[in-house]
Amino acid sequence: MFRNWSWRVRSESQHRKQRDECHALAMKSAKQKPISPDWLSHCVADVVDEDTIIVSHVISNMESVYEQISRAKPGTFLTCPGGSINWALGAALGAKVGAPDKTVVSLMTDGGFVWGCPVASLWSATAYNAPFLSVIYNNQAYGAIKLLVNTMVGGKLSDKMAFDVSVHLTPPPDYAGIARACSAYGRTVEDPADIIPALKEGLAQVRRGKAAVLDFRLERG
Repeated sequence: MFRNWSWRVRSESQHRKQRDECHALAMKSAKQKPISPDWLSHCVADVVDEDTIIVSHVISNMESVYEQISRAKPGTFLTCPGGSINWALGAALGAKVGAPDKTVVSLMTDGGFVWGCPVASLWSATAYNAPFLSVIYNNQAYGAIKLLVNTMVGGKLSDKMAFDVSVHLTPPPDYAGIARACSAYGRTVEDPADIIPALKEGLAQVRRGKAAVLDFRLERG
């Protein structure tokens, strides 16, 4: 019994230390431009409640989500262990259809938004009264693929080469404009001070029955 209690005390202490370090990392980057993924994830955690369903597939920035967003209730954190880049939009729509009384927030990459058939997904969210909030971690690149290519060539790709081999998404499309074209709310955010107000407005739109897309511009991956 004593050994079990001692292990629990040590584990709780280590967990609190880890959480404090993650919190400090987010706060340190609160004014960073371009927006830090740690600060963005911290802000998401700040505005959602314990019943909100988080659908996460941010791939190259997944560490920031796991470190900054804590979920305690079963069924409130859904993620894709595979490499299906198009997963996040459809999964969020399915989560909302399956749990219509819950607020659904989908975290995704910009590449994932493109590959997730946003016109079809957002139109369906409107047509079937299944609104959800899409939060785009926009690093203007296929970051995970770029990392693999860098490894293969044994160095860092130049911006021109990254564009030529199609791992840079520059200039980025107007994702907020795509949302508005589908009768959803859309907003592009570049200032870290605007993250919390944008998230609150996006959630307010969803709770009023309107799908929403927030395009947060991060440092290019």
